[in-house]
Amino acid sequence: MAAAFSSGYACSMGRIYLDHAATTPPDPRVIEARLVIANPFIDQFDDPFLELTRVEQVMGRAEARRIALRYAGDIMRTSNWEERFAGRYCSVAEFVDDHPSPPGELYFLAYRLLDDAGEVARLKALGFDGAIHRGSGVSAFDVEYKVFSPEQIDLIGVTHSESGSGVAGVGAISPSGGRSCGCSR
Repeated sequence: MAAAFSSGYACSMGRIYLDHAATTPPDPRVIEARLVIANPFIDQFDDPFLELTRVEQVMGRAEARRIALRYAGDIMRTSNWEERFAGRYCSVAEFVDDHPSPPGELYFLAYRLLDDAGEVARLKALGFDGAIHRGSGVSAFDVEYKVFSPEQIDLIGVTHSESGSGVAGVGAISPSGGRSCGCSR
């Protein structure tokens, strides 16, 4: 699974969990860290969604289809599906079968794929080391930074937070060409 870092607003809400299913309790510590993401799978500060065209670009058509079917429920919960496809297709599988080309018109919240350890392992095998995308839920107005390896996190300091757990970050380009984020959690 990827380690996620977000901004000050999410931090102040005290509701950031290590997974979006909220099964890992928040940590009251604040962790200052520098993140390095040199080859992000996605780098989109303004969009919380993962378009399947991106999946096809980096993983191929067969993987785009597999992911569309695996995350079909998430795709069907988007307003895009409701507005454009729900009246014509009963399922994502039916849509994909009807469209042999990549399902580029489909998308779902990026964190769903990035919270899956198996999917992150596939992305790491392809040479990606993280992802940058707009958050959702509490962090909907913030950018989320996800790193795929603990070695990408340079801990600077740890203090105790009265308001609970959260993650804050400011993006900048590091001298090595990767994205470096000064963050506190």
